[in-house]
Amino acid sequence: MATELKDQEAPLGTAANPEVMQPETALAKPSLPVTIEDLAALPEEEGVAIIEGRQEILDTLRKASILLTHPQDWVLYKAENRITCYLQDCGCQRVMALWGIDIEPTGGYERIDDKDTEEFAYSCKADGFCASTNRAVKAVQGLRLSTEDVVKNLPRLQKSIRVRQLATANRDGNIVRMLTGLKSVAIEELDSVWKAEGKGKSVALCVPGRGYGSQKERQGAQANDADKTSDPGPKCPTCGAKMNFRKAGSTTSGKAYGAFWGCSKFKSDGCKGSVQDSDYQKSKPKPATYGEGADPDPALDRAPGEEG
Repeated sequence: MATELKDQEAPLGTAANPEVMQPETALAKPSLPVTIEDLAALPEEEGVAIIEGRQEILDTLRKASILLTHPQDWVLYKAENRITCYLQDCGCQRVMALWGIDIEPTGGYERIDDKDTEEFAYSCKADGFCASTNRAVKAVQGLRLSTEDVVKNLPRLQKSIRVRQLATANRDGNIVRMLTGLKSVAIEELDSVWKAEGKGKSVALCVPGRGYGSQKERQGAQANDADKTSDPGPKCPTCGAKMNFRKAGSTTSGKAYGAFWGCSKFKSDGCKGSVQDSDYQKSKPKPATYGEGADPDPALDRAPGEEG
């Protein structure tokens, strides 16, 4: 009897036989039915419930993601009668944690130099995993150039560092867009979610991209240089004076507002006359759109996924 007790293992969790707990990992993938065959092997009602539950979760995640972003995080692309919205890299950073996305860099940075122009580019890759959907992507690339407006006037060393940072952001943004399906969103979906939120967000404040005329027209340069062209801008509806263009932005409280024209006599006479730029542009002859004689914008003429 004594021998039997000696050979018998002590219960788990005791000092004689402590229980060893396996460490939890952030990338632990749940064991869920993921194929048609898996679902077909389940009772019909259970399989349908899983599909409907997943759809409800995805719809909730998409809505919550859109609510986390600002209109300026989105670029609009227009083709014929269809407008789609592309979430930029800055917006991807806002929604990344919501989906439980983990990014693992693979390798270092590759610098590509053009000896003729002394310009360069940085490329980097990473794998990504989304805990919410149990999906993974491999070797997703990010690429940015030293010729882009955001870096072209920086000193040489700062430019090199900044282009690497932009390549990283573009790589991570590409992963987020692929795993969340926010690369191409219908403008009606953004409009519906933001209107329901009721906090002043509007698709009118999104960044116009391909299909919205030339680069200068999209950036509002025509309005900024109105006093140097044949287009002087609208007249003040209150006093009839010349008006000055003001870019879109946000108040100190964070409320976004669109581009508008303000009376030039605001400071001198206190006139508060204003005209929304969108209303003024609608009153003018329709400008040429991309593909109809307008100048393509190299920065926004790229396929979605290449710009930050």
